Amino acid sequence: MKKEIGWGILCGAGALLLGQTAMASDVYGLNLRGDNQFFQTTTDDFVGNFTNVGAADYDTFALDLDPTGTTMYAALWDGGLSNQYGTIDVNTGAFSLLGDLVGPQIGDNISGLSVDPTTGMWYMSVIDPGQNAFLYRGDIATGTFELVGNIGFGLNIDLAIDSQGNAYGHEIAGDMLLSIDLATGLGTEIGPTGFNANFAQGMDFDYADDTLYATLYTGGGTGQFGYFDLNTG
Repeated sequence: MKKEIGWGILCGAGALLLGQTAMASDVYGLNLRGDNQFFQTTTDDFVGNFTNVGAADYDTFALDLDPTGTTMYAALWDGGLSNQYGTIDVNTGAFSLLGDLVGPQIGDNISGLSVDPTTGMWYMSVIDPGQNAFLYRGDIATGTFELVGNIGFGLNIDLAIDSQGNAYGHEIAGDMLLSIDLATGLGTEIGPTGFNANFAQGMDFDYADDTLYATLYTGGGTGQFGYFDLNTG
């Protein structure tokens, strides 16, 4: 299955699709603090199995594996100058440009990217310069997206969709977990996370059991790895 988590950001691949045991799933991510390293680890021992795969000469706050766990897509951040997207080689961390996204405005921060495995539709959470968060949906093959609606929580910093097509967001102004309606874009508070998260974050589901794993960057070089309780936040 797949999973996206973040230190800056991460993406993971779950056990069953990658032929591993159900006890552990692979996690991939980008450490945006310092020298931008693409890394790999596992859910059962995030620290012990942490390995830097390669240096990354790009910034992204939004990445996800496709439903088969074989291709990783990412939307770049270049200071708001453009909205480019492409793929990341999980074996080397290298980025390959596919083109410019159609839909989000120049200057918007694409904060999350996730695929609905029940439909194959891709979704993005986007924060505009006024700190309003919106949901977009589209086709990752063409990079064309359309606005779904206002999430209603201005600093929704990431997006993840489970194996049943249920979407969730992580909002860092109020430090809360949200459920997000994919038909309207509207977010609903589930509850507080209990952590003061700052800057870029990452999270994603393991389709094997629909556990929502996350890395939370809490500032000053500190971070947490864990999972969300989907009933309480």
